[in-house]
Amino acid sequence: MNAEAFCGHPLPPPQGHNTPPEPTAYELARDRIEDLWGEALLWMDGAKVDSQEMADGIANLLAELRKAEKDADAARKAEAEPFDLGKAEVQAKYRPLLTKTEQASKACKAAVAPWLQAKAEAIEAKAREAREEAERKTREAQEAIRAADVANLTERAAAEVLVKAAKRAESAAIKSARETATAGGFGGRAVGLRRTVKPKIVDEIAALRWAWKAYPENMLCTVLILAEKEIRAGKREIPGFDIQEEVSAV
Repeated sequence: MNAEAFCGHPLPPPQGHNTPPEPTAYELARDRIEDLWGEALLWMDGAKVDSQEMADGIANLLAELRKAEKDADAARKAEAEPFDLGKAEVQAKYRPLLTKTEQASKACKAAVAPWLQAKAEAIEAKAREAREEAERKTREAQEAIRAADVANLTERAAAEVLVKAAKRAESAAIKSARETATAGGFGGRAVGLRRTVKPKIVDEIAALRWAWKAYPENMLCTVLILAEKEIRAGKREIPGFDIQEEVSAV
């Protein structure tokens, strides 16, 4: 029997039961940054800095913001660390398996590709022959219709037979053209061929002229990136550029 039931009145609450929990690292960072944000709103009202006191105040606020940012980022990393470690462990566990499937898949594709290519060539040859046959029968039917005597029903009937044969040949040609070279497909996607078209530069000057004419803005952006790389390396003179120095607070 517990003391409450035995004595007939509730026990006094334990000492400190009303003490609020300690704020979390996120809550501390949030409160600190919100305070600094409010202070920044007061300072950053568009007024021009016109005194050493004002400059010092803004600089000190910047220092506090930097420290708050550093502390908040450290808290973020600490809070995310268990998840990052867990994710890394899962990735490491599955990586060998996925590497094996990737390597085996590449080997399968490399092995079956030549056979699929040969099959595709055979299908193309068959489709080409079917197309030529359909065209031949269509010409024969057209010639028979033109040559047939309107009054000769036998000739007209023979011409109609050729027309129907031409239509059947056309249907067969269309069907052949739709055929593709594939392998497998049981329980998954069939393996086929993928045709890609890739450019290869054979005349650098002609290629650059084409790019400049077709995409001048992209070309200028690329050239600007290269110039910035040269400037970071210490160059201060680059043909076609006016090197300007900008000053900003750090």
